[in-house]
Amino acid sequence: MTFKEFNFKDTLNQAIDDIGFKEPSPVQADVIPHILTGNDLIAQVHIGTGKTAAFGLPVIQQMVGGKGIETLILAPSIALALQVSDELFHFAEASGLTITTVYGGTPYEEQVERINQANIMVATPGRLQDLLQSKEISINPVFVILDDTDKILDMGLEEQVKNVFKFLPSERQTLIFSATMPKEVQNLAKDILNNPISIDCSERENI
Repeated sequence: MTFKEFNFKDTLNQAIDDIGFKEPSPVQADVIPHILTGNDLIAQVHIGTGKTAAFGLPVIQQMVGGKGIETLILAPSIALALQVSDELFHFAEASGLTITTVYGGTPYEEQVERINQANIMVATPGRLQDLLQSKEISINPVFVILDDTDKILDMGLEEQVKNVFKFLPSERQTLIFSATMPKEVQNLAKDILNNPISIDCSERENI
């Protein structure tokens, strides 16, 4: 299988070639088609399997650009949020999209300005909750991704995640990725997903 079979736009295919990706990883081959069909998804996926591109590529493919946050990605920590942003930057830039990373320790004004200029936001739940509750920002994302969801819950951030979702539109495509699938993750999925497809990629080989 090749990335060309996903019928990505030319700019995205060129970015994939520039990165040096030769063919989809098993996880990418499993996940990408479901995201492209618009389904909500819950996937058990280990680190090192090409997970970020597995959700990033099909979401970027479907984004129209313009003004406002179209995609929201929640990550458990600053380090992981920055990592996701770095991994998606080239694909987004090639598609004329901008990414901002939102986390604590940075002045509100600076982050609000960057959010107002971005199409994709990668955020830690606590800081995003604060920005939304203070009405510093208002977002209307079409795509919402929870990355490393088990880590988010292990860190005690479930309440912050649920508070964030109170500010999100009901019409959206929501994707959950988690290395493990404890009851806490499954219960959260029941609250925020709509007729999701469930995929277990935990036995897939790393790339």
